[in-house]
Amino acid sequence: MDTTSKPAGAKALLKKYQDGKCNPEEERQVLRWYYSFNEADDLDLEETNRIQLLKQVNHNVLTAIKDQVDPKYKLRFRMRAVMSIAASLALFFSVALFFYNQQMEGRHSAKLNYRKVITLAGQRKIISLADGSKIWLNNSSTLRYPEHFADSTRTVFLEGEAFFDVAHDLRKPFIVGTGKLSVQVLGTSFNVKHDQAEHHMEVVVASGQVGVTDPSSKHTWMLHPGEQLVYNTLTEKSEMRVVDPTDYTGWQAGVLVFRHEKLEAVCKRLERWYGVSILIRTAALKNRKISLRQKDESLEKVLKMLGKAVGFKYVKLNEKGDYAISKK
Repeated sequence: MDTTSKPAGAKALLKKYQDGKCNPEEERQVLRWYYSFNEADDLDLEETNRIQLLKQVNHNVLTAIKDQVDPKYKLRFRMRAVMSIAASLALFFSVALFFYNQQMEGRHSAKLNYRKVITLAGQRKIISLADGSKIWLNNSSTLRYPEHFADSTRTVFLEGEAFFDVAHDLRKPFIVGTGKLSVQVLGTSFNVKHDQAEHHMEVVVASGQVGVTDPSSKHTWMLHPGEQLVYNTLTEKSEMRVVDPTDYTGWQAGVLVFRHEKLEAVCKRLERWYGVSILIRTAALKNRKISLRQKDESLEKVLKMLGKAVGFKYVKLNEKGDYAISKK
């Protein structure tokens, strides 16, 4: 008879696991429960016990991976592969912890004091967090983060676009909440763009591994360097792509990159970048596709280059720097 079929038996088994007294079959039962973590609410464990169990399972799995490597094969490339596998598993397990934290968020959110950073059109800011992580916040964006992180996770909330360089911590995953989706990492660099008005979200990985989770469906995408997830928050359709990360992260260094984008979309980005308005007077120009990479140029110089490529003229409307463009 399977003693884990009853809550009392399950609690006893989990206590046995935490004491290190499980046989191999019992350890497998704990792992099976771990994988179905969200469905185990009938166990009625206290919060501290759940988090402790999650961390211990994670630690035991990583230790087992290291122990299975034959010492005579512990070459540098072998260890890199092992650590990559370990990081993947740790990130996968952090998703389970994320689901649990989502359930407990309402109960404990009042205990954390949050700071809010807002950028207007034409502004960009760099935020340094207490754990050593750095965040580059793009224009027209909002970042909310706690003064001090909780014990189990490092959670921030984003509206708009930001590049994250996250300090490594296997024990405390870094989570970016964006409303519909959440991004979980252990230590990596990546770009997140969340445009609520356009129902558009994209995540691009520059280094390390990233998990993107839809809490409602519990679906998780695992991304590696050079991969991008594009997600429509209205239709819930997603697409995975292979990309050049610098095309999506260059903005933090002042580089504007447009990749076969319509002129109308390009002008909207330029408006946010420079903090001005751009009026397209010729409707036929709006759908013209543009590709351009340019660093630290004035808006007038950018419009001059675009005008030559697309075939439009531009005029400055006022001292603020607003422009209007029309067909030549």
